[in-house]
Amino acid sequence: MPEVLPAPSETARKIESTILRRFASVGQTTVAKAIGGSDTKISRMISDGDIREFSVMLTALGLKTVPTEMKCYNPKDIEYLLYCQQQYARMLSTPDQLEWDADPE
Repeated sequence: MPEVLPAPSETARKIESTILRRFASVGQTTVAKAIGGSDTKISRMISDGDIREFSVMLTALGLKTVPTEMKCYNPKDIEYLLYCQQQYARMLSTPDQLEWDADPE
């Protein structure tokens, strides 16, 4: 009797969904050739829950799947760039005025 795995987390479900969508768009034959296997092997991996187990493993390792055309950036770097952009926008919206240009009181 096959072992019943616990329900995967939301992250693992998203990873599994991403992998299965890619299988659908790329095709099992392409993936099978890449790993030196057959369409049957890929079908078995999907139906036996290997993809789900792999997705749970990636989640446990703190990894996720993203399409190769996507880029990943450190959130702190993005936060800094947004801060710089806000400062630049603030600088542009404030008229330059030197201290000696100000009216004396």
